[in-house]
Amino acid sequence: MTEKTYPMKAPPQTLQGHWADTVLYRDDAAILHEFLSEGGEVPPHTVPYTVFIVILKGSVEIASGSLDYTHYDQGTVVEIPAGDLAGVRNRRKATAEFFVFKSGA
Repeated sequence: MTEKTYPMKAPPQTLQGHWADTVLYRDDAAILHEFLSEGGEVPPHTVPYTVFIVILKGSVEIASGSLDYTHYDQGTVVEIPAGDLAGVRNRRKATAEFFVFKSGA
């Protein structure tokens, strides 16, 4: 048996004005299940690892590499390279739901 298992971490917590379920968090990888209500934001910050944002419901605006934001709808996967600036915000009335996968830290 070579696979590893990890217990999911709970409960959801409020992080900088948004909800996040931490599914997995290690030094080299993470899986977060996040919710952003109208006006919610993950402020721009430098990410030391590759980040994938998988938009499940609603839409978000993502800044990558600069403070310019681009709008993305559900069904989109956005990759942000290690070392880039990254921020996410929701300017819509509907709550946005997305996964964040971090790898390679």
